[in-house]
Amino acid sequence: MSESTATPDPPSNGHNGNSSSSSSSTVVRPTSRVRDETDLAGKLEDQIEEQPTDIYLYIRLLKHHVSLKQWKQVNETFDKLLDRFPVMSNIWCMRLGLELDKKEELDAAVIEPVLARCLSQELGNNDLSLWLSYITYVRRKNDIITGGEDARNVVLQAFQVVIDKCASFEPKSTQFWNEYLYFLEHWKPVNKFEEQQKVQYIRKLYKTLLCLPVDCLEPMWERYTQWEQDTNQLTARRHIGELSAQYMNARSLYQDWSNITRGLKRNLPVTLNQATESNLPKPNEYDISQLQIWLDWIQWEMENKMELSEELHKARVKYVYMQAIQHVCFSPEIWFNFANYSGQQSGDSIAEVTRVLKLARQYIPNSVVLTLKLSEQFELSNNTAEIESTILSCIDRIHLDLVICMEDSPSNETAISHLKSKLTYVYCVYMNTMKRLQGLTSSRKIFSKCRKLKQLVTPDIYLENAYIEYYSNKDTKTACKVLELGLKYFANNGEYINKYLEFLIFVNEESQIKSLFENSIDKITNKTHLKLIFQKVISYETKFGNFNNVKSLEQRFFERFPEINQLEEFTKKYKVLDTNYLQRLELDYMVRDLVPESLAFDRNNNTALKRSIGEEQEGGAQKAAAKRFRANEDPIPPEIVELLKVLPKRQYFKVAIFEPHSFADFLSDKVTIPEN
Repeated sequence: MSESTATPDPPSNGHNGNSSSSSSSTVVRPTSRVRDETDLAGKLEDQIEEQPTDIYLYIRLLKHHVSLKQWKQVNETFDKLLDRFPVMSNIWCMRLGLELDKKEELDAAVIEPVLARCLSQELGNNDLSLWLSYITYVRRKNDIITGGEDARNVVLQAFQVVIDKCASFEPKSTQFWNEYLYFLEHWKPVNKFEEQQKVQYIRKLYKTLLCLPVDCLEPMWERYTQWEQDTNQLTARRHIGELSAQYMNARSLYQDWSNITRGLKRNLPVTLNQATESNLPKPNEYDISQLQIWLDWIQWEMENKMELSEELHKARVKYVYMQAIQHVCFSPEIWFNFANYSGQQSGDSIAEVTRVLKLARQYIPNSVVLTLKLSEQFELSNNTAEIESTILSCIDRIHLDLVICMEDSPSNETAISHLKSKLTYVYCVYMNTMKRLQGLTSSRKIFSKCRKLKQLVTPDIYLENAYIEYYSNKDTKTACKVLELGLKYFANNGEYINKYLEFLIFVNEESQIKSLFENSIDKITNKTHLKLIFQKVISYETKFGNFNNVKSLEQRFFERFPEINQLEEFTKKYKVLDTNYLQRLELDYMVRDLVPESLAFDRNNNTALKRSIGEEQEGGAQKAAAKRFRANEDPIPPEIVELLKVLPKRQYFKVAIFEPHSFADFLSDKVTIPEN
């Protein structure tokens, strides 16, 4: 688009196995091109190529071209932006607004193709601001003064289309209804027939509007009743009475909707001048509280409280989904739900879900959820090539995100770690998927590419590949070699060593367990991981090894960690099925986790296995023991157990509604429950 020169385009992020030891591997950032300092457009184009989902970058480029009246470049930039975000109705409004704001005569050859495309069934854009742009264009093209009755009929048809397609679904539609009513009220009939037509149109508008849960109900009801009185006092009461019950129902529904959507923000800019970085969706960001409100609205619509026909109900639910997508467009959940809903309503569910998910990935190309959901759809149609292409495109995007983060924010270890984990996870799923579809050879090829990424991936890639090798043909030898390779990069990683040990214990490789232990304990600096390594090996030796080895290991363990509670460690090495029964059966005050139901409510056990929820916060084992001795010795009745089972989990509540610690203390210390 920019006419300025730049260095040749760098190679794309291919998966041809050629990787260097640099942190960026084969990735070359588009913004690394050399451009003249004054080439603002060229620099913005490079940034867009690097971050194609950053809407604000396009807006900056558009404003630059508009300021220079470079209309060809404006149209090209809009084309690129709308190809990426085809169902962002506010961006279509921006494009139409530029044309409609021109003082010269409207260019139908430009405007009508844009309207036809954005309002087509294929894209399904459905937003009141967009339809109001359509009304503006129709009214300007069909001037009532010069066009007379024919022009008026065209405009009336346009208003009716908007009612059918959008306004009847939109609770915040006051602007449209006022505009339509204004148009009708300023109609100057030239004969009796036109006077009757005008009355019929106005009454039809009111009867449509006042049955809908919209924001202007009460003032419109007052206007309507007054209008009926002014039009014909003899028939006013009858018409008002016929509509009264439906109006009351609509008002109740609107109040219900208002409560559901309280706090919802719907303030996307619809003109280029309004657009700023703060009021546009940002890549990979969305407000979870706003998402929840949208989900609540969708659920409210799904219940069909308006008792609409099946066709209208589907259209209304789809409308809300399309609205939600515009405002939380970078949320994988809203796209996932919409894809499922669209598939359920379509005769060809696989094709429809695939279409929606492809569109979703244009918005969020690095979403693993959407990538895997789409690959599932391709697998249903046995399209292996598309599966690979879909997963690889996600890998490319995450890889580039990681390189950008490492170069631009090298101190942001949290973000870098997150992206490494994400990249590794997709590769793990990719290996498993291709193993399932094409066999172990394909999986090994992918692992070979991952190895060349070195420390751009986490040790999980080695662990996952080892398990794939083992479960494919019970090949312990190859699996252990894979894990040994991981030590080249992750010998100091306590988490990796722990998982490596778990695998060796699982396959009972005694000699390798001892070797890994001895080679690792002096390299691991993280005390938590080091403790776990000791505990795993001590437990293994206790069950399957030599008692003298156990005592030797314990001595080394306690020398390194003298603060360790030796009784607690003693109970841990005698776990059965990964459960510390010694603590649960005799030393219950040491228990840190919830007691299994089968033990806690055993009526044959004379000692109730109870522990206050707040013991850990309130002073450790001694306080816990003191409370336990004051507690009722009888087991908790089954009825209470059943009640506890059905109570919702605490994470469903955003604020503390009830203080369980104080209540538990009160019941334990103050309340005596009768025996009978």
